[in-house]
Amino acid sequence: MAEIQIPKPGGPLVVNEKKGNSTVVELKPWRSVIPQIAKPMVASMGHADVPGSGVAAGFAIITEPCDIGGPSHAHPFDQWIYLIGHDDLSEFDAEVEIEVDGVKHLVDYPFYAFIPAGMPHCPLVAKRVGKPFIFVDCRVVPEKMD
Repeated sequence: MAEIQIPKPGGPLVVNEKKGNSTVVELKPWRSVIPQIAKPMVASMGHADVPGSGVAAGFAIITEPCDIGGPSHAHPFDQWIYLIGHDDLSEFDAEVEIEVDGVKHLVDYPFYAFIPAGMPHCPLVAKRVGKPFIFVDCRVVPEKMD
C-alpha cells in the first residue's frame, strides 16, 4: 500500500508509490480546499497520469452544507459537474443551488451539469444535506495550459 503524507490544508496529498500502469492508474488522494470536506478526495490528473489522456476528475463526499464551487468563474475547457447519492446513486437527499451562465437552479435530485468552455458558472452551494452525497468534477483539459 502507498504511504501518504498529509500536507497543509488545501494542498494535495503526496503518494510516494504509484500503482498501476498506462492503462489502469491509481486514483490519487487530494485534500480539499473546502473545509467541510474532511475526508481526502480522490482525483485523476489527465495528462499528468497518462500522456494523451485529457480527462481529469475529482471525487468528494459532501456531508454538510457548504460552498462547493467558489465564486463565478469560467474555464478554457469543458467541464461536467455531477451530484449523486452516496449509498444509492439515484437517491439524493439534499438541496443544492448552482448558477450556470447567470441562471440559478435549485436542485434536489441527482444531476449533472455540462459547462462548455468559457461559460461562467458557480456559485455551487449545498444548502441542505439530509444524507451525504458524492460530488464529481470532470474536465477535458488540454495537454498544456497557457
